[in-house]
Amino acid sequence: MGGVIIFTVAYNAEKTMARTIESVLSQTCGDFTYYVVNNGSLDTTGTIIKAYADKDQRIKVLSNAVNHVWEQGNNLSHDIFPKYDDSHFFCVLDADDEYKPDFIEKMLKFMRENQLDIAACGNDFISVSSGMTLGVRGLDRDLILEGESFGTQFPIYHEFMRTVWGKFYSLPVMREYEADNPEGIWYGSDTLITQGAFRRARRVGILAGSLHKYYINPQSVSYAIIDAKRIRGDRVMFDAAKEFLIAKVGHVSPGNEHFLYSVYLNAIKDTLQVLLKAEIPDAEKMEHVKYLKVEMDEIQRFFAAYSGPKS
Repeated sequence: MGGVIIFTVAYNAEKTMARTIESVLSQTCGDFTYYVVNNGSLDTTGTIIKAYADKDQRIKVLSNAVNHVWEQGNNLSHDIFPKYDDSHFFCVLDADDEYKPDFIEKMLKFMRENQLDIAACGNDFISVSSGMTLGVRGLDRDLILEGESFGTQFPIYHEFMRTVWGKFYSLPVMREYEADNPEGIWYGSDTLITQGAFRRARRVGILAGSLHKYYINPQSVSYAIIDAKRIRGDRVMFDAAKEFLIAKVGHVSPGNEHFLYSVYLNAIKDTLQVLLKAEIPDAEKMEHVKYLKVEMDEIQRFFAAYSGPKS
């Protein structure tokens, strides 16, 4: 019976790398292989990874000389998949996050008992600066998705489809993966990857409770950098979500469309906050504001015309 492949990409993560690796090594189920990519780090990240790998053969070290420049070879996750048969599972862990000790044990059990292609779990959201838990994303009871339930339960599981981490993926689903990011956006690329995997999955499960710790850093690029691709990323994700529903259940119900426009409205509000704080020329800022104004007008027209889920 197949084990688990864990994949982490690390860049200048010397402050968090040991914590992340320790969370993997502390799992109650030890049937895993852990690939850690030192992605051109300029600090001691590589040294930390090597020290752990020297002590535990389950850790496999990969590296790139320059951040974001992927070298030819076996450094990408998809380069690893041919080494394993379809009984294995794949998961992603960011270099500043943690698994709770029973993450693998509970997720494996959930996957196998329910014959799932993908399983997700809840997450604790923790402040990097204070260490305090800011909130928890999770369900009160397990949810299994198949067939029409991908449409009827969409508002419930949508938030679990926005991040690539905190999940188990069957290897057959990951082998089918193709880039679902035709416009090359960087903000929201995780959502497009995960949504593509959900689209290819026959059965997906959301396990009740939280097994993953996600650390929120206001200095990350998601909160601090603005450009044309960042501005348009919200629209790309909105359109992709509608395409996902059409692929899974053949239509976008009025209720789901209303839900997606609500999500889009909140996303634009967040983007405006980032834009207003951005240190860019006023002329460039105004061009971005004009674009977002057009999008806001579309949202307002939809809400004005919306007549409820029975229409």
